Amino acid sequence: NLPAGPSILESFEAAGLSLDDPERGTLIEPFIGTPFFEQFQKFDFYGDVPVQIEELKLPAQRMPKEIFYLPAFFALFIIILLQRRRQTEPAF
Repeated sequence: NLPAGPSILESFEAAGLSLDDPERGTLIEPFIGTPFFEQFQKFDFYGDVPVQIEELKLPAQRMPKEIFYLPAFFALFIIILLQRRRQTEPAF
């Protein structure tokens, strides 16, 4: 994940990535010790075809998962109440 920044270029620089040509999206090889150095070892940055960014995926805006806890507990409580009527002998 790229760190958030005011602009996409600043986000790339904060992650240790450099763009050779921002218009075309060509990357310069990441420096040793940057977070993406290990991941980008399979690319040939010095070949005839430059490494380009074709697609940038950002995390989606989603509701927090904790929102579903209350409805789940409410449904569980309803099921417990409905099942208690079926008991012939109390459990406790």
